[in-house]
Amino acid sequence: MKLTGIGRRILPGVVLVLACRPLAAAPVAEYELKAALLYKVAKFVRWPEARLGSRDRPMTFCIIGADPFGPAIDSIVGQSVQAHPVAVVRLDTADAIAVASCDVAFVSASSAAAAAGSLRSLAGLPVLTVSDVPGFAAAGGVLGMMTAQGKVRFEINTTSSAAQGLEISAQLMQLATIVTGREATR
Repeated sequence: MKLTGIGRRILPGVVLVLACRPLAAAPVAEYELKAALLYKVAKFVRWPEARLGSRDRPMTFCIIGADPFGPAIDSIVGQSVQAHPVAVVRLDTADAIAVASCDVAFVSASSAAAAAGSLRSLAGLPVLTVSDVPGFAAAGGVLGMMTAQGKVRFEINTTSSAAQGLEISAQLMQLATIVTGREATR
């Protein structure tokens, strides 16, 4: 088969596109996606300057309770948020002193019963509280993640974020369902 001038110019491009295209996209595990979203969401939140301190201080992501992320969350270690290196800490319980050192606190479903206590202990502290426990944002958490139709959606509680001194970007707010009220109190 002999190619004409136009065929010779198009064929290499078609071959390149087909060669670079994955044969079958592997489904992304739910918590791999949630780990990536947790990191991305943090980039759209502003903490008070006094909280973050020097650039050497890490941005600490805490997982409270059983870790549903596994090694997926470790992929964000060494990345940066607002020029602060990311560190991941796993906490068995929502100990108020340990949790207060977190910048982002993910409350796992295993700690759902303790979530209310976690929220109370963090009231007024600039900690981005996140969970995929149903109703978390409505109960006073800052950000609730939920999975619907294979996609992760989220809710933002503007009352809680303001009370905790966190500024959430308008870009992120446009992507979320906004929840107000029921601020966690100490």
